[in-house]
Amino acid sequence: VDLAFSIDGLLVDLNAVEGTVVKKGDIIARLDARDAENNYEAAKARYKIAQKDLQRSQQLITREVIPQAEFDNAKTNFDVTAAEMRIHKTALDDTVLSAPFDGVVSSRYVENHQHIKEKDPVVSLKDISTIEVVVQVPERLISLGGKKRFIDVGVRFDAQPEKRYQAQIKEFSIDSDPATRTYDVV
Repeated sequence: VDLAFSIDGLLVDLNAVEGTVVKKGDIIARLDARDAENNYEAAKARYKIAQKDLQRSQQLITREVIPQAEFDNAKTNFDVTAAEMRIHKTALDDTVLSAPFDGVVSSRYVENHQHIKEKDPVVSLKDISTIEVVVQVPERLISLGGKKRFIDVGVRFDAQPEKRYQAQIKEFSIDSDPATRTYDVV
């Protein structure tokens, strides 16, 4: 999977070296978080003010000192500032790019101190806990019963021809290749 930030920013920390094994949750890269921190702190301050205004409005509405419309405005302002605070908190959290699973960094697309655009790939991470092998199975074998006919499936690699790896069929195509008359089996 290609990992990318969901916000723009200046890359200040890149811990991805091609071939490096990473664990789920390991920090791969960081953006400069100063603007995101400031925006979050400002949103949090506005939220606290809106919360106090709402509390005062709740007390005043129960004593029928203010009209319902004024209370509704305070409630709406509170809801809006709460949403803005969550948005800015998410943006702050998004300044850190972490590994979503155990894997190996296969490619690095950027360098430190480079300005990164949102959704531009930073690194490619491969999950090597399982390997997918695509083989072309002749049409005559598929016609004999398809996937059900493959009971004991194994794979051998040229690097270790003496070793057989147990495998299981994950998926297969239902349309044959017109030139080779084979079906892809994963």
